[in-house]
Amino acid sequence: MGFTIVIDMKKSVNTIMQNSSGKYLVQMRDGSEGICNPLKWNFFGGGLTEDEDPIVGAVRETKEELNIYAGSEYFNLVGELRPKDDRAVYVVHYNKPVEWSDITVQEGAGAGYFTKDELFRIAITDATKMLIEKYL
Repeated sequence: MGFTIVIDMKKSVNTIMQNSSGKYLVQMRDGSEGICNPLKWNFFGGGLTEDEDPIVGAVRETKEELNIYAGSEYFNLVGELRPKDDRAVYVVHYNKPVEWSDITVQEGAGAGYFTKDELFRIAITDATKMLIEKYL
């Protein structure tokens, strides 16, 4: 008698964006009840549907969170993180500079631009720390 094991893996995408000075754009997560890592900083992005391609998810999340309408040609998949056994975070790079005038922050408690060194001095999520150490 055979059986199938179904793995419920949570998948998300984080997009690395920089301004023309090379600083990284990150989001402060909001403090709403029930949100994980409230008021910590992380790269913009979000959850993926079960079969959603990370690039497609990055395009969608960038539109939803920053009001940037960009085609998939501006995004490159650079890797994947496994902060927990049941979790996959795809890391995508947006290959155009993003300035304040280009965005309207539509989610989270705020946004900011930071150097790599500055990112380690603010309250970041564990996954963000892993992303910085591996991909920046």
